[in-house]
Amino acid sequence: MILIAAAVVVAMIAGVQARRTTDRTDAFVTASLDLVLFVLLPVIAFAFASRLELTLATFVGLLGGYAMIAIIGVLAWQVASRRLGLTRKQQGAVVLSVILANTGYLGLPVAITLLGRDEFPQAVAWDSFISQPMALLVAPFIAGAFAGVHEDRHVGQKLVTVLRRAPALPALAIGLIVPGHWVGDWLFDLATYAVYGILPLGFFAVGATLQRLRSDDAVRPPRQAVALIVGLRIVVAPALFAVLVLVLPDEPRAFMLQAAMPCGINALVIGHGFDLDRGLTSLAIAWSTGIVIAAALVGTYVV
Repeated sequence: MILIAAAVVVAMIAGVQARRTTDRTDAFVTASLDLVLFVLLPVIAFAFASRLELTLATFVGLLGGYAMIAIIGVLAWQVASRRLGLTRKQQGAVVLSVILANTGYLGLPVAITLLGRDEFPQAVAWDSFISQPMALLVAPFIAGAFAGVHEDRHVGQKLVTVLRRAPALPALAIGLIVPGHWVGDWLFDLATYAVYGILPLGFFAVGATLQRLRSDDAVRPPRQAVALIVGLRIVVAPALFAVLVLVLPDEPRAFMLQAAMPCGINALVIGHGFDLDRGLTSLAIAWSTGIVIAAALVGTYVV
């Protein structure tokens, strides 16, 4: 876990420094994220899906995950609008930051480190069945609602777009269908190494993005809004999920771990596309990531 924390810090610092010293950072960030999205994640999803056991606890846990996200999303919206009196664009940033967790770039490496390869397929299932559909199918419509934008497209066109932008989804579906013995140990080992490869690539992009936002945004977001996001994302979300699946004594530990992940970079990417408050989202990502990594380090040391 110490190596993961160090990799996150070094990757973010590298992203910040790259943004300061070269004008080619955007091209490298795009290429690295494409590598993760179109190569590493599909390999991971396919290989580990072949080892995933679809039990009742898995299905109920995934449903509980969606229920948890819906509840904290509505709660974030109500507090942001009624209690804090934020603008519509700030409200949208709050909601996206709360419902989109970093279960891929951070959650997968943390899960395989703390839980091992036997329980890791559950973490992949959460990221593929919950986080990616939320980011690609749901979040753009939420962002558009707060920005006053509505895109009229045919359902079939939307499905094709989703599959093109989330190749891990069909890869995971294929992995669930094929017999487990068809997937060689070499591919399983390769997928394990790929998990650790996505972490520095993802957080380099985070560091570069935060540095760009720091230079672009002069007005700092309200501290109450940042605290609201962080509290809902890393405290209320896992607690609520635990309550929702309380009836399942064998609930996968990977699900609880993924439910407690910090704000995801997808919130920043999607929010930027709809001109939501980028500064608010970037601060929420930085604070929540730091707190989760610190907690994981303390937990590892204590255990």
